[in-house]
Amino acid sequence: MHLKEFPILYALALLAPAGAVNAGAQALHAQVRVGPHTPTCIITMGDDVSFGANVRPGTGSGEITIDPVDAAVVRSNLEQAADSAAPQAGTAAIAMTHAASLVLDATFPAALEASSTSEEVAFDGAWAADAAGAGTYTLISGGSLTLTGPGQGATASAALRFGGTVSGITLSTEEATYRGTITLTGTCS
Repeated sequence: MHLKEFPILYALALLAPAGAVNAGAQALHAQVRVGPHTPTCIITMGDDVSFGANVRPGTGSGEITIDPVDAAVVRSNLEQAADSAAPQAGTAAIAMTHAASLVLDATFPAALEASSTSEEVAFDGAWAADAAGAGTYTLISGGSLTLTGPGQGATASAALRFGGTVSGITLSTEEATYRGTITLTGTCS
């Protein structure tokens, strides 16, 4: 019996590489990392707020308001100058991708300053949001707004309008262009 078993063992020994041993089962691993999309929020500024050119009142004080909800213009004791472009609300567009939320903060100047001097007229800024991008604006109370984002794998859009009231315009208000900066910052998550 030893003669018959020997040739089989001998053949196995010739097929095994030098130094190989029977070590049992071996494994290697496969892996993949899956994570969330990176949230992206893009704010695109559109039109500037423009109250147009206005004629100073003969007496008293005048003001002009642009309502950011419907972009309506209301003047009190002021007339639009004949050569003036129509007043317009300021605009901004929001695009969100893979975002859970976007927190927006708007900062309005308390006054608009004359371009040639440091004279000022009072400014009370206001803004409104169309959070669903459907054309229906809601007045925002205060300087902060949180928009709910579309979440992972989705996109959404929203729109903003800016306006407010310029007041304290009198016969002695300097003839000039008055300017100020509205700052909008956002945190996307």
